[in-house]
Amino acid sequence: MVAVMLGLTVTMNNALYETTQQTNAASTLATVGEIAYTDLNQTVKTGFTTAYAQRMVFQADTSLGGGKLATITYQVDNSSTQGLLKLTRTVGGTSVVLSDNLKSVQFQYFDVNGNSLTTPVASPSVIDAIRVKLVAQVSDVVAQNGVQTLNDFKVFPPNLN
Repeated sequence: MVAVMLGLTVTMNNALYETTQQTNAASTLATVGEIAYTDLNQTVKTGFTTAYAQRMVFQADTSLGGGKLATITYQVDNSSTQGLLKLTRTVGGTSVVLSDNLKSVQFQYFDVNGNSLTTPVASPSVIDAIRVKLVAQVSDVVAQNGVQTLNDFKVFPPNLN
């Protein structure tokens, strides 16, 4: 009876741990997505200077209409020894790691007609929408089954085109 109860307790603890890890990863991705969404919605008309699948640089009005422009860079670093990616956001020379447990990061760009643009985008001035796709690795030490979580959204900055 004690062995059954102990086994049941361990199983329930493992399930709770895995659920907590999935929730934490999803929460992190939601926060990263919200930051990127806000930044991209503040992009100015001639904002994009670099548009790659894993790097974008653009000008944004960070004062929410006050005209104060900042250069914002999103850069993916794949130098991790665990095979995970790091997403860094740089504003005015100050860099912050938004997440360091990403399995994949993809920036995709679209023109005013909704056509996907080939990256790197040869003429960033034609960008009308940006799709951001983030996949995070859930820290799943118990099951070691590589659970992942996804945040995939498209932004239509009002000041582009």
